[in-house]
Amino acid sequence: MKLLLAAFAALSLLSLEAAAQSRFVVTSPADSGPGSLREAVVNANGNADRSTIDFAIDSTAFGPGPWTIRLASNLPAFTAPVLLRGYSQPGSTQPTSTGNGRPLIEIDTDGGATSALVFVRGAEASVVTGLSFIGGSAPKSAAALLLLADDVRVSSSFIGVRADGTLQRYANQAIGAVCADRVVIGGSSPADGNVIGGADGNAILLTGSGHVVQHNWIGIDGMGAASLSSSVFGDGLLSGRIGLLLQSSSLQNIYPPAVQQSYFGLRDALIADNRFGSVTGTAIHLLGTNNPTSGNRIERNVFGRDLWLGSSAHVDTAVRLSNGASDNRIGDNIVARVNAGVLLGDARQTPPTEAGSGNRLSGNLFYEVAFPLVGLDAAHHFAPLANDPGDADSGPNGLQNTPVLTAASAAGGLEGVLDAVPDSNYRIEFFLAAACHASGGGGAEFLLGALDVVTDGSGRAAIATRLSQLPLGGLRVGDVVSAIATDSAGNSSEFSNCVRVEAPVATRTDWPVLSSPRPAMDTTLKIEARVGGNGMRTPTGEVVFSADTASGRRELGRVRVNGGGSAVLRAPPLGFFVNGGRYTLNAEYSGDAFHAPSAAATQTLVIFRPAIALRDIGLSAPVRRDIRSNKREFFDARSNSWSRLNADVSDSYVDADRFNRERTDQVLLRDSGGAYALLDANGRRQPLASREIDAGATLLDLLQMDDDVRADAIVRDSNGRYRLVHCAFVPDSCERSERLSVNVEFTYLFSGDFNGDGFADLAWRNPSSGEIELWLMNGTARPLGIERVRLGLPNAVLSAAADVNGDGYEDLIWIDDSSSYVIATLMDAGRARNSVLRILPGKHLSTPGSTHLALASEADFGFGHVWIRDEVSGDVQAWRDPRASSTLLSYRVQPIFATTKLALERTR
Repeated sequence: MKLLLAAFAALSLLSLEAAAQSRFVVTSPADSGPGSLREAVVNANGNADRSTIDFAIDSTAFGPGPWTIRLASNLPAFTAPVLLRGYSQPGSTQPTSTGNGRPLIEIDTDGGATSALVFVRGAEASVVTGLSFIGGSAPKSAAALLLLADDVRVSSSFIGVRADGTLQRYANQAIGAVCADRVVIGGSSPADGNVIGGADGNAILLTGSGHVVQHNWIGIDGMGAASLSSSVFGDGLLSGRIGLLLQSSSLQNIYPPAVQQSYFGLRDALIADNRFGSVTGTAIHLLGTNNPTSGNRIERNVFGRDLWLGSSAHVDTAVRLSNGASDNRIGDNIVARVNAGVLLGDARQTPPTEAGSGNRLSGNLFYEVAFPLVGLDAAHHFAPLANDPGDADSGPNGLQNTPVLTAASAAGGLEGVLDAVPDSNYRIEFFLAAACHASGGGGAEFLLGALDVVTDGSGRAAIATRLSQLPLGGLRVGDVVSAIATDSAGNSSEFSNCVRVEAPVATRTDWPVLSSPRPAMDTTLKIEARVGGNGMRTPTGEVVFSADTASGRRELGRVRVNGGGSAVLRAPPLGFFVNGGRYTLNAEYSGDAFHAPSAAATQTLVIFRPAIALRDIGLSAPVRRDIRSNKREFFDARSNSWSRLNADVSDSYVDADRFNRERTDQVLLRDSGGAYALLDANGRRQPLASREIDAGATLLDLLQMDDDVRADAIVRDSNGRYRLVHCAFVPDSCERSERLSVNVEFTYLFSGDFNGDGFADLAWRNPSSGEIELWLMNGTARPLGIERVRLGLPNAVLSAAADVNGDGYEDLIWIDDSSSYVIATLMDAGRARNSVLRILPGKHLSTPGSTHLALASEADFGFGHVWIRDEVSGDVQAWRDPRASSTLLSYRVQPIFATTKLALERTR
């Protein structure tokens, strides 16, 4: 055991010693000697594993930072992996975004070094962060950072910008990443980005494959501004046939010409999220070689614009592909102040060079471009191409034909045509601008969306679409739209002609006046609207029909406008309105690609639902009972006669309402044993069961609390609490109950639709104050609002609800037997508006409720008819043709029966 422990201790000691040797600290800004960067490079190269070089220069010994390491000669090239951490120097500031870090270490090559840092084979996966590079007086072929090993990463560093943030442009190339693959310059986070604040040569030289150049500023100073001093006097990023001038025999052995040529060109690189401020050459210049330059993605870069939108930002050409560069993607870039946008060739030499095919352009936006936005024809100095029949010509991107746009509307409509290769797939992208480009086409300041089309056998494809990806505020009249076409192989065209956005054609929407009132669940109701306009196109699109009530809007349906300009909405199987109420109908034409929206004048539709509608949805069939025999009959208003209701003489009448989604009502009975059953007008009896209404509960009312056409119920349980039972007597499906948060001392009176929204509301009496509370409901046990009503007559008793003026709001009916008045409190959208009264014809009168007895041909069709019973004589009459003036209620009496031997069952 002791031997094992001793061995473990020795092993641990060796491991710690090795770990300590892999970290080297620069403590001096001197070119050489103890604690120098040169010594740290030598030590790191002597370590086979990846080393870390940190900085800890002592300000007491060398003065306050930043500190400049002036190289008298080249540092040894890194031949082993290293992590070079400039931000390890105490007092430096790590960046959170490109350019806002502050390093304290800068490396100056002006004293005799050709490069500041060189990484060669063996140094794969090295990382450089947090350093500033200045100088560069050596020959212009040199680069501040020469990256000749795979997987090297340079991030959060500055070239041509001093550690204190001031500009000192680099006199040579900034970064050369050649003879290597998968180099990362910058990184996926904005904090990884480098700042190249000015270079006399190219900013970045790049060959190989799999590289990432991301979130860098090029031609911009450390404050995000572009100026002449921050300009790159070459290309921002250049790839192609880039070789090395190698003086060292060891490097010649590592990178002979054949090896260098194997890396020529650029493949599968990501060049994204960079900002090119001031570049006198081409910002991104990719040239083909004997190796392919393909598979590269140039995305989300900004050209010719600094962070401050300064006037000094300018780029000659944003992107140039040449020498056969093919199958690259240029997408979602912003091209601002430039001479030329995207060129697929180079006309600056004779003969001109051309790009290859498959170079896809997508989503790029162009502003302040002096010459071509997109140019394909280097042979003619990128003059706009003319379309050729069938697109049979050849050249960069196949000299893809452009779309021809013919019409654009502020409503989003766009029409045109593409003449291209027959039976082929194309994607058309549309762009918006304030004005056409000087060339007469183009204009691309906002991407409006895309459309896929297929050409026919003649090579023709119609373009017809409604743009949906619009700027805030929509399309403005006078703006212009243009397009680019791309085939399935990725060959994108130049920009099309630009077409002016015109105002949409004004329309008018009309509809016939609907007859009102109408019974609930009327399936004969047809709602129709007609849409017309003065343009050459027939309006299309759809009309949205809706109904407004006191509690909100409900959509009735959407109908496409047919070729004749009509939109007809037919009633569903149960009708548009399953409950009574007052509905404001709307018909709104949504417009189409070339027509403006419009709306018809609103209509008010009153819907009524008769109580005890046993046979006819428009007529009540009140039930009377023979007091001696307990037999029952129901009233047929059409024949003014009574028919037998085949209830058992032992049954108790409870109420009537709709069950099972039927259009007519059924009577709810309770037999002598306490069991519930339904009975329809034809004598069919159906036993019922409930999990929510037990034997000890009292069922107070049936009502329609929602629009499911299944009766709901107000019950009072054995504990005296009030509950709302949804979907009563359907225990296996939808039956459920909610407690009503009402004082148990309150008395439930009845239900009625007091705000006309189609849902039953509840009337309660507060016994302590005599005040009436109307709960305005909307399908749940919680009221939307409460209206409190108190009548000036202390002896008046609230007895029924009836829409006595036919306005779609059920009114409150009071009986004051002591003063011989009947009073109707008229409701308006759930609020008590005013009261009208009528002197009763005698004493000892009561009302069992209200009904609807008028036929469609009668003047009081749809009005509520109050029933009055003389408790002494037994006379029962219905008050027909009710009319409410400012203070008085008038009516016409319809006798029903006159005997004390009959009793009228409750209505509603």
